[in-house]
Amino acid sequence: MNENALASRVRPAEQNDITAIVNIHLAAFHRGFNLSAFGPRFLRKYYDLILRFEQSILLVADCGGDIEGFAAGFVNPQDFYALLKKNKWRLAFAALTAIPTRPSVAIRLYEVARRGSQFMGRPETQKNNFCELSSIAVRPDAANRGVGKALVEAFLARAAEMKAAKVYLTTDANNNDAVNAFYRRMNFTLTEAFTTPSGRVLNEYAMPLKNPAAEAAESKPFSR
Repeated sequence: MNENALASRVRPAEQNDITAIVNIHLAAFHRGFNLSAFGPRFLRKYYDLILRFEQSILLVADCGGDIEGFAAGFVNPQDFYALLKKNKWRLAFAALTAIPTRPSVAIRLYEVARRGSQFMGRPETQKNNFCELSSIAVRPDAANRGVGKALVEAFLARAAEMKAAKVYLTTDANNNDAVNAFYRRMNFTLTEAFTTPSGRVLNEYAMPLKNPAAEAAESKPFSR
């Protein structure tokens, strides 16, 4: 199937896509990786918050009603992180179901809260016209078919429509060569590497978008 046909299947997510999004997230990311450790109830509430956020971008790759992947993010990340903070007790309660079988989840939940606070203090998070690509995943049996590329291209196009000046993302720097190579192929630029309070080393990538807001942002340095 050609790339144009594939890209035409990418559409905005709807409420009834949340279950598929959660299942793909759990299948694509190891349970000990980031948000996956908190289990499906937590992820359902997390992606429901993204879907309801006014400046969100939540896309799915739909093959005849079969969801093969998704991309999630938001313009004006500061406001989204504020929404997460406002809903922290709902999210924590949802994550509690995973704690009896994996006590380390409580520690990870605390680390995520710290990470959210750290990200809210980062310069790019403060920019109302910046867009964060917070997560993207493709169902394992749909890998290597251009689904990820189509999702990223559609995400960038939607961010530009929403007048975002830049799209940025973070991903693990270590033991993550294929993902880092993917973002470089998509023409993202590595802007920096930083270490989270838990010792996790992340690479930050960014891409300027071609619109009037982007031109104004390009006159200012993009740095910590």
